[in-house]
Amino acid sequence: MLSSALRDEGDLDGALRAVREAREVAEKLSGVSETSRMIALHGALIRQGLLLGEDGGISLGRPLEAIEPLQKALDLTEEAARKNPNDFTSRGRLGATAGALGSILRHRDPRRALAVCDLGIRRRGEAAKNVTARRDWAELPAVSS
Repeated sequence: MLSSALRDEGDLDGALRAVREAREVAEKLSGVSETSRMIALHGALIRQGLLLGEDGGISLGRPLEAIEPLQKALDLTEEAARKNPNDFTSRGRLGATAGALGSILRHRDPRRALAVCDLGIRRRGEAAKNVTARRDWAELPAVSS
């Protein structure tokens, strides 16, 4: 929340410091469920990636640095989606993360961007009964082009 507030105030460096601290805390979380830890860590990772280099967004303009946290967020949600075929929330997070990562990768590694977006499309498609997932599923192919 602090990172978002600092970003909204235009303090991107402060926002990045706050989200890095949140990531460190989330990576060390203990005494909580695996799901709670994944949600906290995913949130910090995706915010860090977007702050560093969101394609077409307000960022620090460091897309190469953004790839690592976004890939880690993607891997985290893919692991959760594989474990539970009824976990539509993880599939939604995976789709959003795939879109963000794919948008950055398409400028540097189009084949990898396509693979990331394909994964997002496939996982979102598994949640086809969910209205939001269907909308997001329809938007992902545009990112990969």
